[in-house]
Amino acid sequence: MTKIVSRSNDKMGEHLVFECTREHPTNVSYPRYRFTRYENIPSSEPLLEQFCGPILMGDQKLFLTVRYTAFIELKNARVKVMKAPADDKQ
Repeated sequence: MTKIVSRSNDKMGEHLVFECTREHPTNVSYPRYRFTRYENIPSSEPLLEQFCGPILMGDQKLFLTVRYTAFIELKNARVKVMKAPADDKQ
């Protein structure tokens, strides 16, 4: 069962946090996913920004947080290509 935990806005855009739980949740941590819909990208889909939650490593339960960074392609970007300096081998 997935439910929305929080929804907020700031200068970056709209942030949505979802949590995957059971129908009858217990007192344990459940995985959470944070998505961001960026303001500067018109009609953009939300991008996964963070995952946090418990994972199993053998017999151990660990809490993992993974953050993602989005790189946005700029239209009409100018790139100057330069040659690498020649090696002076004597």
